[in-house]
Amino acid sequence: MVNLAGVYFQSYGLILLLVAFFVTGDDILRYLILIMNLGFLMTLNPFFKFDGYWIASDLLGVPNLRQRSIELLAYLYRRIRKWPITQKPYLLRIRPLERYGLLLYAIVVNVFMGFYFFYVIPLFLYRFVGTFPEAAHELILYLSNGMTPPFALLRNIGSQLLFLALIGYMLWKIVQPLLRRYARS
Repeated sequence: MVNLAGVYFQSYGLILLLVAFFVTGDDILRYLILIMNLGFLMTLNPFFKFDGYWIASDLLGVPNLRQRSIELLAYLYRRIRKWPITQKPYLLRIRPLERYGLLLYAIVVNVFMGFYFFYVIPLFLYRFVGTFPEAAHELILYLSNGMTPPFALLRNIGSQLLFLALIGYMLWKIVQPLLRRYARS
């Protein structure tokens, strides 16, 4: 229940936006509704440590889902390479129902992360480099001529910058523990 509290209270805001949109028909409200729905998807995504991750962890009864899925991959890699194995992964020490749930989670989350890191992010960066300078130039032209830029242009620039910021944040979260580890050494 606690894990769903954020989405529960966000839904009240969504209801207010929906009512306001149906009363006014304002396009800005439509975009706010879209953004809030995308926020729900992000929040309930079990692959990142947001509410969906903790819900999946509670349903499976397995703490540290992401760490446990990586632990399984490391174990399988060591077995394939015939390297010594010091400890069985958590997955192989739990009850069968939890084991299959965690195994399914491990497969899906690692395929998702691989797809995300090796396809989605490079594709975004390629398109960002190709389209962002032109969009920024167009925005500057609108503003320098005292004209209001079209909402679609602002939306495209804003969403690209937001996605770029999310990628930067994710990379920082990956690099930060490595920096701490080497700073202690």
